Amino acid sequence: MPDIALRAVTDAHTVDEAFALVTDLGRFRELVPDVITDIAVERDRIGQVSHWAVAFHGGTLKWSE
Repeated sequence: MPDIALRAVTDAHTVDEAFALVTDLGRFRELVPDVITDIAVERDRIGQVSHWAVAFHGGTLKWSE
């Protein structure tokens, strides 16, 4: 799997605030409602698992990560 790095500069948020925004998977559906049909996030003491359903080529693609 490739590593992907993204660098962005913002004066609107601290590093911690920006990280919290981009890792808030629960908000992704409101950001791309035409693509994401459902997303559920389970959190535990170790981390989180997300379950996705997206519109894809006339059907629905589902996966967990």
